[in-house]
Amino acid sequence: AGTQILSPDLRVPVYECVASTGDMKTFDALIQLYMDSDSSEEKERILRRGLGAFSNKDVLRKVLEFSLSDKVRSQDTVFIFQSVARNPIGRELAWDYFKENFSTLTGRYGSGHLMTILVKAVTENFTTKQDAQNIKQFFKDDFHGMERSLLQGLERIELNCEWLERDLQDIQTFLQSVL
Repeated sequence: AGTQILSPDLRVPVYECVASTGDMKTFDALIQLYMDSDSSEEKERILRRGLGAFSNKDVLRKVLEFSLSDKVRSQDTVFIFQSVARNPIGRELAWDYFKENFSTLTGRYGSGHLMTILVKAVTENFTTKQDAQNIKQFFKDDFHGMERSLLQGLERIELNCEWLERDLQDIQTFLQSVL
């Protein structure tokens, strides 16, 4: 019992499931797994998917803080942000943390490829026109080299808004009928 190795194909959903109900102790355990692993594939599984699945904002904040630590390769930081931003609980947190650390992130990535991935990741999951306006306001003076990613993120928000306006009532009606 407890001595069999979990298939690599199952590790991501297990990490996500454990993290989604986990606390700071679970965070520490995942970080320890990450630190102890010699496998870059295993480290990626933990960073890109597992760490972003927490449902506790305090833990997600620790995840974002960890992403900027010297324990994480700078190219992997982007994917941790992406993972947290994909999480509905972490979306706003990832955006706020991005804004708070914008100078650090631009110092690290400039307007290069990783920064464009990061900009798109922290913007594209929002769903309101107010969100789009806030994002435009933040980047109004400083988005050189990130124009395309910013436009893609804003376009995605617009599509999310349209989808919700068009289908939200039908989805609610459907869910109420089956629940």
